[in-house]
Amino acid sequence: MLKKSKEEIINFIKSLPENRKIFINLFGLWIEVSKEEAIKFIEESYKENNK
Repeated sequence: MLKKSKEEIINFIKSLPENRKIFINLFGLWIEVSKEEAIKFIEESYKENNK
């Protein structure tokens, strides 16, 4: 499986159309989030995983 960098993922999210739905899987529950929330989640996840 290819690993993507944080920047690649954030750039992909930013490139999505405004009305595109984004979902995050959190403890087995799929949650719809905004682009800004998704980017914040990705940034926080990378911080936690790189401690």
